[in-house]
Amino acid sequence: MNLTEQKLRQAVRQYIKQLITEQEEEIGGLEQMPTDDDEILSKFPKLKGALSSLMGKDYKAFIQDIKYVAPKPTTFQIDLGDEHFNLMWAGDKMGFVCEVQGKKYYLTYLSEKQQAIKAINRLLRLGATTPEEAEAEEGGDEIEGVTPGEEAPGEVGGGDEGGVSPDEIPAEA
Repeated sequence: MNLTEQKLRQAVRQYIKQLITEQEEEIGGLEQMPTDDDEILSKFPKLKGALSSLMGKDYKAFIQDIKYVAPKPTTFQIDLGDEHFNLMWAGDKMGFVCEVQGKKYYLTYLSEKQQAIKAINRLLRLGATTPEEAEAEEGGDEIEGVTPGEEAPGEVGGGDEGGVSPDEIPAEA
């Protein structure tokens, strides 16, 4: 069988139309999109997982509203009161991309996920500030005699930030 360029183009067009149709059926169109937070979370279980991963099991206590803002790529705006961040679906391989104050964090990469968690924490604590302003307000990461980016003598880099997750705190009996 000899495949001509015209037949190949036609096959590719049909395949693309099929993919678009499947995606539109999966999303269901804007007029059918749920507006209530619980409806959105039930329709998009991966969104619920991403929020839980970024903010912990009690994420609903910090979220004022979830808005479905764009169909392609599927984008959600998460309102935290005066501030917000966006979660954009980048496909099964990449998962969600978290955008906080214009900076994008790919949640499939652990280091970027941790940075996104810190950026959301900063939004909740300080409101809309730049990372430099946040460090200045917190006293920065400077250790006396050590400039940012250097390790303190006897300090091992790349460790855990410390602290205890709220999930690890034992409930009082």
